[in-house]
Amino acid sequence: MMAESLARAELSQDVFAVSVTEVTNPSHIKYILGSLERELNRLLPDSRIIACNHVTEVVVEQLAGHDYSYGGSCTISAGGRESTLTLCDDDMIGKFTVTGPGISTREGIGLFIINNCPPGG
Repeated sequence: MMAESLARAELSQDVFAVSVTEVTNPSHIKYILGSLERELNRLLPDSRIIACNHVTEVVVEQLAGHDYSYGGSCTISAGGRESTLTLCDDDMIGKFTVTGPGISTREGIGLFIINNCPPGG
């Protein structure tokens, strides 16, 4: 609920609804992690996502339709080292963002996505 009220304050006025949801569908998680890993490889070649907690999707409904962003707290391997980082990306524009160490709660990840990879923005 806190993320939803902050999302309303951060996003434009033509927003009808914002939802912050932990993704549970295995095929959707696979799609999201594949997308995040492709973006991560642009920054860190030969990196890979080992596992993620709280894979989260933020959906914004606007006059023009729906916009999506997603992220999670992920353990990655790069250069023979493992790190836990928080990753997010906007599905439409592609504002891939990485920070560390990982944020551990769904609410924290939702806020991270809204603040760093806002849907459509």
